Amino acid sequence: MIASTPFTEMKYERVPLDELKSRYEDLQRRLASADAAGIVEIVREWTKLRSRHQTMSSLNHVQYTIDTRNTTVKEERKFLDDQEPTIEEWDTLMRRALLAHPQLPALKKTFGRQFISFG
Repeated sequence: MIASTPFTEMKYERVPLDELKSRYEDLQRRLASADAAGIVEIVREWTKLRSRHQTMSSLNHVQYTIDTRNTTVKEERKFLDDQEPTIEEWDTLMRRALLAHPQLPALKKTFGRQFISFG
């Protein structure tokens, strides 16, 4: 069983946009020459990257929902909302590159057909 952190102990930390951009660019660069094992590793890294950002965004959203008057949380919510289209664009570029990759069958084999729908 995985131990979970109580919500009250979860700490929000902004994921720096420049760090995210750099990591996405690195994944794209490595993807271009990835073999079957490489593409699987890249997808695992991409998933961790997206999960980290989504977790922090969700945590902020809950904090904002609890107290919409908290100006710090409100400003961070605005920042996250403003950045969302950019991050979604990076995800879309990654999805397209994965779907066009010659090692796509390795992803189907490792993660199943459903993964390819990105649904």
